[in-house]
Amino acid sequence: MLNIYKITSAGPKADGEDLLGLLIIQSSEAFYVVDPEPGLDAPRVLAHSELVSFGKSPLLKFKFHHEKREWDLDVDEASPVQLSGTWHNPHLLKNKPVKPDEPEVWVASGTGRGEPGEDPGDDGEEEARAATAQHRQ
Repeated sequence: MLNIYKITSAGPKADGEDLLGLLIIQSSEAFYVVDPEPGLDAPRVLAHSELVSFGKSPLLKFKFHHEKREWDLDVDEASPVQLSGTWHNPHLLKNKPVKPDEPEVWVASGTGRGEPGEDPGDDGEEEARAATAQHRQ
């Protein structure tokens, strides 16, 4: 079974728009950040993480490269219908990454649960399955 969440809000800084539409997928093995539409290519896994903490923030941490930037994405709160947390895209100062003083926030809404063999419809599950399967190979 997969739980699929789609990032629907990331701001207020304009860079956050690059996160909109990314999927966070919970499988039985791990959590994944997936770019469902990287141009004309197949969906691709940007990062994966296992549970970092249970009950205190951050629950999960992801680091990945996307849209010509490095990203740190933390999951601070989780429920069956929503994930939320903070993000940074550190800029370089003298070739060393520098995090901003205040992190930006993001929210991902649940798109549904997938059972193996079900018709995935338009919720992104087919792309999610393909990307996570490809990542495990």
